[in-house]
Amino acid sequence: MADENEGEKKTGSLLSLLKLPVIIFTCGLGVVMASTISFLDPVLQPYLAKKYKYLTPTHMGLIFLLFTSVYAILAPLWGWMADKKKAMRFMMITGLIILTASTVMIGPSPLLTDYLNVLPK
Repeated sequence: MADENEGEKKTGSLLSLLKLPVIIFTCGLGVVMASTISFLDPVLQPYLAKKYKYLTPTHMGLIFLLFTSVYAILAPLWGWMADKKKAMRFMMITGLIILTASTVMIGPSPLLTDYLNVLPK
């Protein structure tokens, strides 16, 4: 006996989907990650070129490739773990905190000027 609902088309609007808090939060995280990745290109490259004069363009490209490669490799693993452990909200918030801390510590952050004597040169 075939399923009675087979072939029945489910309807709904995109607007009703966008009203869900989970969808809004997930879209916001996507925007934050894309902004972070695109922020690094124009800001970090001139800083690295000025501070580390021995870096070639190939080395610069490998530095940026490393960041996006780690993200591309770990994203499916984190997704699998989030589905398995059902701790998506905790993982997203923890990831945002780590992203915030690491973005502040990258390159010439004016927030760390008082602590420059502690950081290695």
